[in-house]
Amino acid sequence: MAIVRITNGILQGLSGDTKPTTYPNGTLFFETNTGNIFMYISAAWTSISSATGEANTASNVGTGQGVWKAKTGVDLSFRSLTATSSKIALANNTNDIGIDVTEANLTLSNMTGPLSIAKGGTGAATATLGFDALSPMSAVGDLIVGSTAGTRIRLARGSANQPLKVNSGGTDLDYGTLPVAGGGTGAVTLTGILKGNGTSAVTALTDPLPIANGGTSGATATAAFDALSGLTTAGDIIIGGASGTRSKLGIGTANQLLRTNSGATAPEWASTLSGLTLTSPTINGATLATSTIDAASNTLQQIPQHPGIKRTGSWQGGAATTGAHGILQGNLTNIATGSATNAGVQRSSAGLRFRFGTGATGASLCGNRSSGGAGFFERDLNPMFQAKISLQQTTTQRMTIGFVGSTSNPTAGADPLANLSGVCFFYDSTVGSNWAIAQNSGGASSDRTTIANAGAADTNAHVFAIRADNANTKFQYYYGTTVPTSATVWTDINTVIPAAATGLMIMHFQENIGSNAVTHEGYWTYIEQDP
Repeated sequence: MAIVRITNGILQGLSGDTKPTTYPNGTLFFETNTGNIFMYISAAWTSISSATGEANTASNVGTGQGVWKAKTGVDLSFRSLTATSSKIALANNTNDIGIDVTEANLTLSNMTGPLSIAKGGTGAATATLGFDALSPMSAVGDLIVGSTAGTRIRLARGSANQPLKVNSGGTDLDYGTLPVAGGGTGAVTLTGILKGNGTSAVTALTDPLPIANGGTSGATATAAFDALSGLTTAGDIIIGGASGTRSKLGIGTANQLLRTNSGATAPEWASTLSGLTLTSPTINGATLATSTIDAASNTLQQIPQHPGIKRTGSWQGGAATTGAHGILQGNLTNIATGSATNAGVQRSSAGLRFRFGTGATGASLCGNRSSGGAGFFERDLNPMFQAKISLQQTTTQRMTIGFVGSTSNPTAGADPLANLSGVCFFYDSTVGSNWAIAQNSGGASSDRTTIANAGAADTNAHVFAIRADNANTKFQYYYGTTVPTSATVWTDINTVIPAAATGLMIMHFQENIGSNAVTHEGYWTYIEQDP
């Protein structure tokens, strides 16, 4: 094959062709049958490569993320640099790529390691170390205070027992003796009782403090009192003088009594007393309330007392209010309101009794009650009430038997003790078929549910009994067909009972709550209480 020129500086031929020797340096000769390439250098052809070339590639060295990706044909692929968040900034420069941190976009809480003071941190990993890194303190007892410019400065501790105070110019803090004007003493040491001297330093007085300085001049309670009392003689008494100032009343003569003078302005000693009211006094063991004056000797004589004797009263059912004895004699009042009409005395083998009737008008009341001023019986006198009564019907009625704290006739209603004190048996046919115990101490309504079944209501004669046990703050009840004895078991009533000294009356009354007359029969009533 003849050698041919492909272009300026490149020749082409076969490997057996004679290569020319007069070409410029750098001329290339390509052997088409072998693919070898020769370059004319210094008057000689030098082989520089094969026409197939080298299998060039690239690689990352070291650790971390590399920029080399792959070689595709003759193309070498490299990865681009990108910012994965706003915290990194990249910039292309002429010969390099700039990488920087965008500090404003950093989340400090996600960063590990202490932030330096220069970067707005403390350079420490704990609160204590962080505070200490910022603090100007350097010794035990140092304080941090503001300077005149408001910056923090160190104030070293003062001497022993010195208080911290504002300086005399009012411009800074320092340690020193607290002046009187600042609430101190103005002195370093003091012994004894202190005395103020205006704005000057406090001084010490001797003790005990003299009277002239507001003291007592006494070192003991007795000496102090005696120095102030003004007493000088045995039997002297300290009394209030004009405007309440202390004054001395000297001792009286033998057997004189102390009394208020006739002008009621001061106490005085006197030989007689007049115009006195005495409540249960005793003279030589004799109680005036239970004594009499013996005219011959002009002395008190004790009247014998019998504590075991009870004050008693009874009513036999011969009439509505008469037939009463003892403390009930003359103290029974008939209860008859509305159409109430009593049927009078009833006689049979069952015994003598009195029949009370309401008549047919609704809300009519019949029965009887005790009377006697503000109250005839009291819990603190341990009264006991018994009555033998029989209902003639068990429908359309209410029935109350017991103690009621009222001196007036009762009124119709579903609560016999509303706004009253008392303890009583109560039956309401509209509520149930049993007797309940109503109890109250002046409240708006009575308790009728604690003891809702004191016994079944029927038309048989029953003994209704209630007694007080003041020592144990309670009442008790009994419901039966016979009179209670010493062996009888009583049931306690102690939920809402009347106060000890509340006046109570005994009552039994019946209310018609329908259109038919209802009646009950009273056989007898018995009451007793302590004298």
